[in-house]
Amino acid sequence: MKKTIFALVLSLSAAAALACGPGKMFEDLNLTDEQASQLKALHEEKKENMAAHKEQRQQFMEKSKALLTNYSQEAAEQLANEAAAAAKTKTLARLEHMQRVSEILTEEQRQQFLTLMEERKGKGPWGKHRNGHHEPMAW
Repeated sequence: MKKTIFALVLSLSAAAALACGPGKMFEDLNLTDEQASQLKALHEEKKENMAAHKEQRQQFMEKSKALLTNYSQEAAEQLANEAAAAAKTKTLARLEHMQRVSEILTEEQRQQFLTLMEERKGKGPWGKHRNGHHEPMAW
């Protein structure tokens, strides 16, 4: 149970830091070569998944535009359900990814990572979060 709670806290606080890949944040953790290699492989896997997600988001936008000219409550509800399912899938994937990251780090590195995340809270890769929000869009 403790590991699950830790993974959840870690993932929610670190999502923005990992959005652009394992960079400066992980440099401060003094990773071994093996850890760095494992994290890089995870990042590459995540990039592939994000490409598929981008296609799904584009399809969602096309369906949304189509509703503007041919609106029906049934179609709108179906689209809303699709968006909710996509958000759930993305959240679960992010949590799984963070759990996998957590498994690569030592306990000391995990604690240091959480400390770094707290220090950098509210900052994205360019000093603030995209669009001023703390979480990326769900779809």
